[in-house]
Amino acid sequence: ADDTGTVRASLWDDKAKLRLNRGDLVKIENAKTRFRDDSVELSIGKTVRIIKMSENDAQSLPPIDELEGEMYKPIKISALENIKSERDEVGIIGRIINLYDVNEFQRSNGTMGMVRTVELADDTGSVRASFWDEKAEMGLNRGDAIWIKNARPRFRNDAVELSVGRATMVIKPKDEDIAALPS
Repeated sequence: ADDTGTVRASLWDDKAKLRLNRGDLVKIENAKTRFRDDSVELSIGKTVRIIKMSENDAQSLPPIDELEGEMYKPIKISALENIKSERDEVGIIGRIINLYDVNEFQRSNGTMGMVRTVELADDTGSVRASFWDEKAEMGLNRGDAIWIKNARPRFRNDAVELSVGRATMVIKPKDEDIAALPS
């Protein structure tokens, strides 16, 4: 991310072993780009150079907290109807109004998986969310207020649902963010 926006990057082979931390300032050279569903992705493999930059180089960029605030800014549940692509990532703050038992299943490759359906509501509506694998085992309870960051929308039966997987963050929202939620 920089002051113009964010981009998803996939690191391959030896690049996947690099130790990068949240907030690290890096320069990426020679990455391959892929355009999909109105967004650009970077593919970072053997021929790509990743250079860790100094704090002096970061002075022209906004602080990471400011970038994250814009990247993960939640939307109202009613605004999910405006989502056009399953490649978008969305954030919502909602209260759990219903949650179902964890279901285990076998994937086509033979590995086991888990999914749990959760219904969330805010002051504008409700939405179903599927929590996958380790997210399905989160200690969630009816009535909990949660902030889901980076969920993927899925279009099912003329409605938008959310997919909550390993790249999705689920945290407790601040008190001021839950004031308008149903109780």
